[in-house]
Amino acid sequence: MPFQIEALFRRQPDATVSSSTSDLRKVVVFKELSPMLFACLGISGLMGATLNLYLGYYFLAVLMIAGTMFSGMRFVYWQKAVPSAFSEEKVQKTIKYIRRSAALNVPFMSACSILFITSSSEIGVMVAGWMSLMALITGISMCSLPVTGRLTMLGLLLPSNIVLLGSPQITTQIFGLSMIVLSLLCMGTFSTVLKLIRTITDEADQNALQRGWMAAAMRDFMEMSRDTAWEIDERLRLTQLAETAHEILGREPSRLIGTKFAALIDQDDPYSRKSLEMSGDLLKKRAAFRDLVFAITHPDGAKRYISLSGVPLRNHADEFAGYRGLLSDVTQKIESQRALEESEARFRDFAEYAAERLWETDANDCFTYISESSVRKLSKSVKSFIGKQAGSAFKEVNTQTEEERQRWDDHFALKARHEPFRDFVMKDGKGGFLSLSGKPMFDANGEFCGYRGYTREITSEYEAREAARRAEEKLTIANRELEKRIDQRTSELQEKSNLLQEIFDTMGESLVVLDSDLTIAMVNEKKGIALPPGKWALGSDAKEIYMRAHSLGLYRDRPTENSKANSIADKMERGEALRLNRIDTSGQHISENFYPRQGGGYVILYTDITKEAKREEELRALSVDLRRSKEAAEAASRIKSEFLANMSHEIRTPMNGILGMTEILMGTGLSDEQEEMTRVVMRSADSLLTIINDILDFSKLEAGKMTFVKESFDLKAALGDVADILAPKAAGKDIDLNLEFETDISSRFIGDVGRIRQVVTNLAGNAVKFTETGTVEVRVSQQARDDMATLTIAVTDSGCGIPADKLDRIFNKFEQVDGSSSRQHEGTGLGLSISKLIAENLGGTITVESAVGVGSTFTFTITLPVDKSQDSAQTGGAEAKVKAALSFTDCHFLIAEDNLVNQMVLRAMLEPMACTLHIANNGAEAVEIYQQHDFDFVLMDVSMPVMDGLEATRQIKQIQKQRGEHVPVIGITAHAMQEDQARCRAAGMDDYLPKPVRKDAVMEMISSWIEQKKADKKINAA
Repeated sequence: MPFQIEALFRRQPDATVSSSTSDLRKVVVFKELSPMLFACLGISGLMGATLNLYLGYYFLAVLMIAGTMFSGMRFVYWQKAVPSAFSEEKVQKTIKYIRRSAALNVPFMSACSILFITSSSEIGVMVAGWMSLMALITGISMCSLPVTGRLTMLGLLLPSNIVLLGSPQITTQIFGLSMIVLSLLCMGTFSTVLKLIRTITDEADQNALQRGWMAAAMRDFMEMSRDTAWEIDERLRLTQLAETAHEILGREPSRLIGTKFAALIDQDDPYSRKSLEMSGDLLKKRAAFRDLVFAITHPDGAKRYISLSGVPLRNHADEFAGYRGLLSDVTQKIESQRALEESEARFRDFAEYAAERLWETDANDCFTYISESSVRKLSKSVKSFIGKQAGSAFKEVNTQTEEERQRWDDHFALKARHEPFRDFVMKDGKGGFLSLSGKPMFDANGEFCGYRGYTREITSEYEAREAARRAEEKLTIANRELEKRIDQRTSELQEKSNLLQEIFDTMGESLVVLDSDLTIAMVNEKKGIALPPGKWALGSDAKEIYMRAHSLGLYRDRPTENSKANSIADKMERGEALRLNRIDTSGQHISENFYPRQGGGYVILYTDITKEAKREEELRALSVDLRRSKEAAEAASRIKSEFLANMSHEIRTPMNGILGMTEILMGTGLSDEQEEMTRVVMRSADSLLTIINDILDFSKLEAGKMTFVKESFDLKAALGDVADILAPKAAGKDIDLNLEFETDISSRFIGDVGRIRQVVTNLAGNAVKFTETGTVEVRVSQQARDDMATLTIAVTDSGCGIPADKLDRIFNKFEQVDGSSSRQHEGTGLGLSISKLIAENLGGTITVESAVGVGSTFTFTITLPVDKSQDSAQTGGAEAKVKAALSFTDCHFLIAEDNLVNQMVLRAMLEPMACTLHIANNGAEAVEIYQQHDFDFVLMDVSMPVMDGLEATRQIKQIQKQRGEHVPVIGITAHAMQEDQARCRAAGMDDYLPKPVRKDAVMEMISSWIEQKKADKKINAA
C-alpha cells in the first residue's frame, strides 16, 4: 500500500489531498486487502456448491460455482491491478462496483445460509459459524468503505443467527445467541480496527506526501543543477542515471542502464589514463572519489570531458553495494585549462629560446620574474635574481660622463611617471651594451604594480653603428672617387652597347625583343626568315600582330568559332614560355621560340625549319608504310596458322582411318608376314603423325601461341612413360635403354609435364634412332635450394656422334647432320629445334657435347618449384584407372561422324565390346537421334555438314538439362590445336580426343567415365 500511495503523491505533489485522492486511497486499501476477501469467497463458493449438490439444489450449485469462478477472476485482477494508474473516472466506477457487488452478494449469501440451516440443523450451525467468520473477514477487507463494510457485516451475521434462535435445540439457540452477541462485539472491534487502519493510513499518507515533496524537491534541484546523478551496483554497472545525462553523453540514459562507465571512456586520452590509475586503488578500497576527469567520444564525433564524483553505498548487511554520485560536463574547463597550459608552455619556450631577456618587476623595482635566457650567460640561477633591484644595479657604470648622467636621470624620471620606455641603451659593466624596453602595469584600482619588459644585448649592433659612423666619413671621400669612375664606366658601356647592336644586326636568324607591355623594343629581320605579317616598327603592339596572324590560320592551333582568336596573346600576357610553328603563305615553316625576360617581355627567336618539317613528313609517311607492312606480315602469319590447322585436320582425318583400321586389322589373326606388313603400315603412319605434330608445334612456338600449364606432376612416373614408349624400339635394335635417378631427388614438381615429357622424348628418341649398338642412358640429377630445384636430365648415347663444325647448327629448324638425299636416318629436322624452343619457353636450356664415333650427350636443364603438398602415394591413381576392368555391356553409344571410314573405325573398336551403336552423319541428325533414344555416351566429331559438332553439343546439353540427366559428350576431332580443345570445352563437351584416335585411348577414356558414374551412384545412394 505505501508504494501506491507514494506513487499517487508523485503524480500530485500538492500540499492538500483532493476528494479524488481520498477515493483513490480507498481503492488502494481495498486492493491490498482484497486477495484475502476473494480467497475466502472462493472457498465459500466451493463449499456452498458442494452442499447444494448434497442437498439437491442444483441450480444454486451452478450459481455457487459461477460465483467461485468470479471470485478467482477478481483475485487475479486485484493482484495485478495498479490503482495509482487509474483515472479519476475509473476510481469512481470501482467504488460503485464494490458497493453494488456487496449489495447483490450479501442477500444471496444470507439466503443460501438460511436455506442450509433450515435443511439440516447440523450443517446449519457450521454454516452459521462460517458466515460469521466470513462477515468478520469481509468487514475488515472493506474497511476503506466503513458504511458498506458495516452493512455487509450485519447482513452476513444477523439473518443466519436469528434463524438459529428459532431452532428447537437449546444448543443451537445458545450458539445463535452467542453469534449475535459476537456480532455486536465485532461491530465495536470493527470500529476500533477501522480507526487504527485510518491512523496507519493517515501516517502512511503523510509519509508518502513528505517523500513525494522530497522527491519533487530533489528532482527540481537536479534539473536546475548542472550535475547529473548516477548510481552503480557492486559490479560497477549503471542502475540509475538522470535524464540530464542525455545532453552530456549524447545517449538515452535508459539505454545505458546495465553498462559500465568504462565502455564510454576513451582510455587512450591522457586525462582518462591518469584518472583510471587514481580510481583503481580507490575502487579496490571502496573509498569515495572526487573530480576524476575522463574523456568520452560524443555520438557527434566530438571529444568531451566529464568529471565523476561518488561515494560508496552499503546494504542492510553493511556490504559494498555500489556507488552513488554526480557527473558533470567539464569540457570547456579542460579545454580552457589545456589552452592555458599550452599558452604558458609557449611563453616559456619563447622566453627560454628568445634572443631577448624577459623580466618583470614590482612597484619597488625588484625582480619578480626573469627568464632563464637572462641568467644563462651569468652562470647563476633565476632564484638568485628574484627580489633584487633591477635597473639601479647598473647606474654606477652608466654615469661616467655628463651626457650619460643626464640620460640616466631622464630614464628614471620617465619611470617615476609610470610611462613606458623603449630602447634605453646602457652599459652592462663588462664592456657590452644592453637595450631595455618596458611597460608599466596597473591593478584594477589603478595602482602601479611594476614593469614588464625585455632586454636585448646590442653590443654588436652598437659597435656596428659606431663603425658605420666612422665609415660614413670615409664614404664621403670614396663617393668623389666613385663619380669619376662612373663617368669612365659610362663611356665604356656606350662602346659595348654599340658593339652589341652591331652583333644584333649581323645575326643569321631573325630576332625580336619585346618590353614588359609587349611593345616592340628591338627588331632584327632577316630576308630569308619572314616575321608574321604586320607592322614591326619600334613601339608597336606585338600582341595585335599575333592576334591577326592567329586568326589567319598561320599556326597549327587554329581557334574554333566559339574560342577567342587571341589564345597566343593570352599566353603572352601571362608571360608563358612559348614554342610555335608557323607555316607562311609561301610554304616556309618557321619555328618561333619565346624566351621570357626577367623584368617582363620576351626575346623571340625565329628559325627556318622547312627542311626539318619536310623530313618529318617523310618519316610520317614511312611510319604509315611500316605499319601497313606489319599488318600484312601479321595477316600472312594468321593465314599460315589457319593453313596449318586446316592441313592438320585434312591429314588427321584419313590418318584416323589408316591407324584405326590398321590397329583393328592387327587383331584379326594375321599371318606372320601379314602382321609384319601391317606393323610397317602402323610405323609409317606414326612417323607421318610425328611429322605433323612437329610442324604444328613449331608453328605454334614460332607464332608465340603455344600454351604452357603449371600443375603438380610425378617426374619419375613421367620419365618412366618415356622409357616405356621407347623401350620397344630400343629392344628392336638390340640396344640398352637405361633410366637412372639420383637417390635424393624429389618426386613431385610443379610445371608443364607434357612439354617436359615431349623434350625428353625427342632427345631420347634421337639417341635411340642414331645408336646402332651399345646403350642409351637417361640420368636425372637435382640441386635443391629452399622450395626450388634445378633438374638436369642428361641423355647420353653411344651412337655415331656429331661433327664439331655442325654442333652449332643442329638446333636450327630443318637442319640435319646428314642433309643429303641418301641419308640413313629419316626426319624433318624439327625435333631439336622444337625441343630448344620449348625449353627456353619453360625457362630452361639444352646443351650438347659430342664426338664422332664416340657418341653424344644432350643436357636439358630446368628449374621448377618442388610440390611438397602432394603425397607420393597418390601417383598410383592413374595406373589404377587405366587397369580398371572395361565393362561396356549394354552401353548405348551415339557416334556423330560424317566420314564413312572413321565410322567404320569407331564401329570396329566398340562393337566387340557388346554395346549398342547409333551412327549420325551430321550434327542435326545426332540431335534428332538423341531425342528419340537413351544413351550412355556420345562420341561427337567437330567438323560436320548441316550442323557442326559444337552446336550439336550445345543442343544435346540443353536436352540433358531439361531431362535432368548427365551423359558424357566426348569430342573426337582432327583439329588438334590447344584453342580447338578450349572451344570444345566451351561448347559443353565433357572430354576430348584428337584424331587419329587409338583403341587403347578410347577404351581408357570410356572406362574412366564408367568408373566415375559408378562412384557417383554410390555417393547418391549414401
